[in-house]
This record gives sequence, C-alpha cells and structure tokens, in this order.
Amino acid sequence: MNPEAKIRCQIRMGRVDMMTPALRAVVHQWGLTVVDAFLDSGIGRADEISRIIASIHQGEPSFPRWVKPNHRRNIIAKVIEGSVEIGNRDRPTPSSYGEVV
Repeated sequence: MNPEAKIRCQIRMGRVDMMTPALRAVVHQWGLTVVDAFLDSGIGRADEISRIIASIHQGEPSFPRWVKPNHRRNIIAKVIEGSVEIGNRDRPTPSSYGEVV
C-alpha cells in the first residue's frame, strides 16, 4: 500500500474510532460513506439513521422535516449505492428496489 493510501485509511479509521459504539455499529453494517451522508445532513443518532435506512429499503423514505431535499436525495443514493456495492446477502439487491421506469 502506498504511503498516501495508508494515511487516508488511518484518518478514516480514526474518525470511526471517535464515534459512539452505536454509531460505529451502523458504520460496520452500512459503511462510512453512508453514515457520512447522514452526518453531513445533520442526522447523527444511530437509531435515527437505522430507522431511515430501513424506511428507504421499504420504499417509503421517512426523514425529519428539517432535512433538506438535496440531502434526502444524497442519502437515498448513498444507501442504495452502499447496499449494492457491498453485496451482503442481508441487504437488498438492485432487483429488490423494483423496476426502473
């Protein structure tokens, strides 16, 4: 691994290490990119993040009213992208989101 990549990894892991245990569990389940999308929009509680992710996968995203529409779109895209990238069998597959029309 080149030195720059190693430094980037150390910085990312340092950020995760500073999180609460509940938030680290969400990072472990869904990935730091997905959790970052929530944190960037002001949603920082692990239970709230998990609830919103579940609502996205059920097809009816449920956000607090104060979350801006562009943040909502970003979060939904990251959750779907993260679910597809990881390929975990517990997560929905692209076909489970329904057909794109």
